[in-house]
Amino acid sequence: MISGCSRGVHLKDLVLLNVALPDRLGDSGDVINVRKMAQLSLIFSELMRLQTASLQIQPNMDMASMIRVSHVKLTSSSRQDHVKFTSTLQNNCDNVTSH
Repeated sequence: MISGCSRGVHLKDLVLLNVALPDRLGDSGDVINVRKMAQLSLIFSELMRLQTASLQIQPNMDMASMIRVSHVKLTSSSRQDHVKFTSTLQNNCDNVTSH
């Protein structure tokens, strides 16, 4: 199983490699930095392998049930709060207009 975190690690490696090693070597800059290109090749190969890999992820039904129940409780309590607020607001408006 491949960690979703590993893609972020490879991105960090690419940025670090780009900053740390120059593209060209030598006084005149006419020599390609083969070490940097080899490292880039390894990182890109790994990223391509990760993109084609199938992840074996199984749903956690306990977690899904907990989220579903929490959502229902939150939704029903929000409706009750809204009804109470609306009723209170209406009563306050009635009191103001009757005076």
